[in-house]
Amino acid sequence: MFAQIILAKAPPKLNKIFHYEIPEELKAILSIGHQVLVPFGNSKRVGYVVGFSQISEVEKTKPILQIISKDPVFTSQGLKLVKWMSEYYQCFFMSAFRALLPPSIKKKEGRKRFAVDGRDGRDAINRVPTGEVTFCAPISTTHQQNALNQILPSLDQQNGDRFLLHGIAGSGKTEVYLKVVEEAIARNKGAIILVPEIGLTSQIVKRFKERFGSLISELHSGLKDKEYFEEWRKISTGESKIVLGTRVALFAPVKNLKVLILDEEQEPAYKQEQNPRYDARKAAEYMSEKFGVVAIFGSAAPSVETYYKAKTGKIKLVELHFEPRPSYIEIVDMKNEKRKLLSPLLRQAIKETLEKNEKIILFINRRGFFTFQTCRKCGNTVKCPNCATSLTYHFKDNKLICSYCGFTAGINIICPNCQSTSLAFLGSGTQRIEEEVGEIFHKAKIIRIDKDSVTKKGSHEKLFAAFTHGEANVLIGTQMVTKGLDLAEVTLVGVVSADSMLYIPDFRSSERTFQQLTQVAGRAGRHNLPGRVIIQTLNPDHYAIKYAAACDYKSFYEEEIQIRESLSYPPFASLINIIIQGKEEEKIIKISSDIKTFLEKRLTLSADCKILGPAKATIEKIRGNFRWQILLKGKNIATLQTAVKESLVKIIIPVDMRVSVDVDPVNML
Repeated sequence: MFAQIILAKAPPKLNKIFHYEIPEELKAILSIGHQVLVPFGNSKRVGYVVGFSQISEVEKTKPILQIISKDPVFTSQGLKLVKWMSEYYQCFFMSAFRALLPPSIKKKEGRKRFAVDGRDGRDAINRVPTGEVTFCAPISTTHQQNALNQILPSLDQQNGDRFLLHGIAGSGKTEVYLKVVEEAIARNKGAIILVPEIGLTSQIVKRFKERFGSLISELHSGLKDKEYFEEWRKISTGESKIVLGTRVALFAPVKNLKVLILDEEQEPAYKQEQNPRYDARKAAEYMSEKFGVVAIFGSAAPSVETYYKAKTGKIKLVELHFEPRPSYIEIVDMKNEKRKLLSPLLRQAIKETLEKNEKIILFINRRGFFTFQTCRKCGNTVKCPNCATSLTYHFKDNKLICSYCGFTAGINIICPNCQSTSLAFLGSGTQRIEEEVGEIFHKAKIIRIDKDSVTKKGSHEKLFAAFTHGEANVLIGTQMVTKGLDLAEVTLVGVVSADSMLYIPDFRSSERTFQQLTQVAGRAGRHNLPGRVIIQTLNPDHYAIKYAAACDYKSFYEEEIQIRESLSYPPFASLINIIIQGKEEEKIIKISSDIKTFLEKRLTLSADCKILGPAKATIEKIRGNFRWQILLKGKNIATLQTAVKESLVKIIIPVDMRVSVDVDPVNML
């Protein structure tokens, strides 16, 4: 018997499993998931047991030196998941595998001395709360009970099932989640609940802890290493049966996992932008099919792809038919409001809302004070020298800052292109809105939430708590304020610039505009007080804006799906985006051309495949690296994956260049 081991610190690009002898004294205790110490060449390396075999691929093997972890650090299910991820998303197995491990476990890999983990998780199993757990759940409404009647039977089936829970903001999706999890716990099953962003965890955790108490653990990148490991330990030993967190919680070693919920399933945050470039939604489908998990995708404005699957029967559609107190939604055409950030209608609404001691949310999807600095004479925009993006002016620092690499510069007086003194600031961001509201409305107590204001751990929670408890009555922010807040006092929502997402060169720009407007509008009038929503736009007739104002998802979907079909975009085709980047653009162009030539030969027999590019990426330079891309479209994703994999084996990539493969890309920039 030999142990199959993957090395934690393997040589670059060595995507290989090694075979080691199992010493007699370890045979009875060694299992899949153990962290071990093994000889490798003249050194000692940390590795992980990923399987066993009766024969070795080499004639001479070395023995395992030591087990480092008393308990396995991942499960066999987790191992199957990352093996699938590495194949589907075209990345090294070790890259996908590391998603399974808590930060503290990974840090042990670099130690020169190795001691067995002092915690014995087997004892912790005996500390699982015993006795009957009493749930004080409120009675569901009729529409919630109808949804539960469709979902709950799946908990008693061995096979998995998938549901799209579609309901507008305030329809009670969270209460359905709570009921489903309650029923899973009653059957001695486990559950994972995913939210797209850390800022949303505290709000939903509060509701779950009120219901389930100590049975819950949190997992997200905002936790310190010790906190993360302690939560992870409680999950792996069975103390915690429910896990709530961001996409990293997908890999939690939950015992008897049966329920996997993705709240706000349409959010792009469920797709990781670095290797492994997995999508939690796709992974949830895999877990449902292979592990018998009941996957629930919840949203007020589902992604077009998910809703298409529901309409075509690939997943089950469960709709919460709920008529909330309607918000009064108005569209303001800003073409007639030259150089004004806040229209007279929105200003008057803010004034009236403050006079009634009610609360306001103002949404603009750009941070900073001004969006960019440009020359009125030659039209040149001041850009980051490292990235092909305009610099954003930040009022507090009185500097121009790059949102990609953090480059900072002083304010330009002379245009670097034509040496004119005609430089001007254009556009607007959260800081500029904050200043204008403060100057006009002296009763306004303002909190701003964007990436600049939530740099410290717990910043989200503190700012949301301050707004909730009345320390402020105006909340200004980016997309962080569009979801999760459930406050009776919020009666006015103002969208300062509804067009910003429409102009992004991405086939999902209309969809994301509709989703953001739907989400932020759902913050107003959630309880007894009537709500009002004012949407400012330069494009009032665009279908995404019109249907968002009408709260009409189905009409939006019908128009959007026709456009997708005519252009062969998802869900009617699969995509793979290949990004080639490096310091020397000529080399990038050459390699890009070589890759395309190979792909053309490989895919010529398939009429369903299209190759777009190579071309400069929309953001053609980031952190000093030039970026080119090739986009593949095709009906059969496996055909595209095989061709891409073969191309990267045949074509030698220089060491100073990097090629990234993004299967099912969400971010096209």
